Amino acid sequence: MTVRSDEIRVLHVDDDAEFADLTATFLQRADDRIRVQTATGAADALDRLEADPDAVDCILSDHDMPGRDGIELLRTVRDQFSDLPFILFTGKGSEAVASRAISEGVTDYLQKETGTEQYEVLANRIANAVQHRRSWEELANRNQELRVYERMVNSMQESACVYDEAGRFRMVNQYLAEGHGTTPSELEGEISDLIPRLRAEHENDPYQELLDGERAELRGEMKGEFPRHGYGVIEYRITPLVIDGEIEGAVGVARDITERRQREAELVRLQDLLDETERLAHVGGWEIDAETMELVWTEHLSSLLGLDPETDPSLSQVIETIHEDDRDRVSDAICRALDHGEEFEIEGRVHDGDTLRCVQIHGVPRLSEGAVEAVRGAVRDVTEHRQRERELDQARAEYEELFNGMNDAAWVIDPDGSIVAVNDAAVERTGYSREELLSMRPHDIDAGTENEEITRLIETMPEDGIQIIETVRETKDGEHIPVEIGSSLITYRGQTAILSIGRDITNRKRREQQLEEFASVVSHDLRNPLNVAEGRLELARAQCDSDHLDRVADAHDRMTTLIENLLALARSSDANPDCSPVSLPDLADRSWQLVETADATLETETDRSVWVDPSRAKQLFENLFRNALEHGSTDALSAGQDRVEIDSATDDREPTDLVRGGSGTGRSADTNERDESSVTVTVGDFEDGFYVADDGPGISADERDRVFETGYSSSAEGIGFGLSIVAQVAESHDWDVDVTTSERGGARFEFTDVDFAE
Repeated sequence: MTVRSDEIRVLHVDDDAEFADLTATFLQRADDRIRVQTATGAADALDRLEADPDAVDCILSDHDMPGRDGIELLRTVRDQFSDLPFILFTGKGSEAVASRAISEGVTDYLQKETGTEQYEVLANRIANAVQHRRSWEELANRNQELRVYERMVNSMQESACVYDEAGRFRMVNQYLAEGHGTTPSELEGEISDLIPRLRAEHENDPYQELLDGERAELRGEMKGEFPRHGYGVIEYRITPLVIDGEIEGAVGVARDITERRQREAELVRLQDLLDETERLAHVGGWEIDAETMELVWTEHLSSLLGLDPETDPSLSQVIETIHEDDRDRVSDAICRALDHGEEFEIEGRVHDGDTLRCVQIHGVPRLSEGAVEAVRGAVRDVTEHRQRERELDQARAEYEELFNGMNDAAWVIDPDGSIVAVNDAAVERTGYSREELLSMRPHDIDAGTENEEITRLIETMPEDGIQIIETVRETKDGEHIPVEIGSSLITYRGQTAILSIGRDITNRKRREQQLEEFASVVSHDLRNPLNVAEGRLELARAQCDSDHLDRVADAHDRMTTLIENLLALARSSDANPDCSPVSLPDLADRSWQLVETADATLETETDRSVWVDPSRAKQLFENLFRNALEHGSTDALSAGQDRVEIDSATDDREPTDLVRGGSGTGRSADTNERDESSVTVTVGDFEDGFYVADDGPGISADERDRVFETGYSSSAEGIGFGLSIVAQVAESHDWDVDVTTSERGGARFEFTDVDFAE
């Protein structure tokens, strides 16, 4: 059989043979280049790859399969075929699966959806992935020769370049770029230092003569100051660059043959450096001759002591500048250094006009044959340093008070992993005494993380931001408690350390486990057969026309709505929202536009901004708006219009169950439209939060304690998720939510403990 040059050979791995057959049918219908082989599991797929790896251009794999799952198959494939396209096509659409797949090097990730449009997207992604791989292989072959040439030029130990007609660097080698203190890409396009000097030092333009073909080369030496290079002597040779018989620039090679800086110039520079260092460090130098008691000092010492630099004071006159309470101590230290060769370092105060400055005085004897010849040293101004220490002591006291007042367990770890401070909550939560904890390491109370990983986390702490991990804390009596630990770098007692705060997340982990199990059932066990059913339905419609098929499609839509409602509830329970400042009016307006509002009215009585996760906050507002609109009309309540349908193929909004009338979004099962013109929804703020209110019939007092319960609904057909999702979103932001009566007699949902953006 002849194989097309553009054929795309796909190995589809899925334990559901019927779904795999359906997928092959639609992929080949979407792109006639695609040829699909089917493997019933990871082991089967690996056997096929081992037998003929060149027969597979792309792997398409489910996640949940007996034996090895899709991630394990991906890991094995990446060990042997690092660049083989691998697309995870799964009904299990959790962030954890996506994150693991990305970390293992997945090419693409696509969640199974209802309908057949997904196969067009899938076929396109397969084709793009395979084409990308083939293009890179071709490009790699073409670049091989160029890389060899570049290595040869960049290995030269002299400067080499190509100049354009204006004397700019068109190409440079690594050696030349390093000589300019930059990179080749940064230097290219810059004017050469050499060409302008050549032109300036000659009556004619020798470089132009070279370009015009009047010279075979330019060769010589040039000395002087060069920008970006300094003084030097450069030996150069420049020849024309001829391409297809035309001169299109020049090739230059140069080397530095300079004998740099004479010793006298070096000494002058070092002296200048010493003077500048003294000035910047607020230090002055001095020396006392042990025999003559002659005192000499550097210029900066005069300004530190408030003396005239033009005078020549005696040692006693200098001592007089020191505060009377410190004078004898400084004199005694100098005398012991002169008489006995004792080095000293003391602090004292000197008069600076009407104020006193704190200075540190250091003296070191200079010996000759065991006798003191002189004492030399330095005086450093430490006034600001001592003031800062006092401020730090005060701040440390305030910090320790705040540290011990925290509700969550907290501890400070030094860079070698020892615990150096713990707060009262840490003692209470672990059951160890403070002394016991201070003799331990995080490894001793962490039962959920390997010791090597704890060490790695300590060594790789980010300089900015917070490192957050989840682990298990082990108490003294052996109890294991799941915790979320947030760590950041701090300065503790003058040294870099790590502050870690651990929060008990027992309830959250229990809820996450329940939701994970729930989402797994919904995503895989319900979506997969529904996908097969919808695909088969479309194939059946192509063969016959029957009213029964429409009823089947309606049933599929209802099942899709139910699944999406359940998944919306699961997604709203994530405890880690990605928050940013968002304007309440903008948020309310965008959410209102996504709700079927008919002639209803939105009034916004706030201009404040809040820290929220934008997508979840939009979900919260949409659910509250739909809830108000569904139940804002007394006609709707009396008519019992409580079932609303969502077209999941065209509406990407989060579905919701409306507690006071079912799970709808605006169209009842009995009628397509309903009068909602009398409904007014108001968004406003108060000191500690914001509210969403309506002018409908309100929620009775005996229902208010139950409206946020998952599954509670006043509708016979509702599944009770709308306001439960609102409660979940509020909880993920650490808000409190309450239901009261609005000023117009309707329902008012209040959210407190809200972080407003200034």
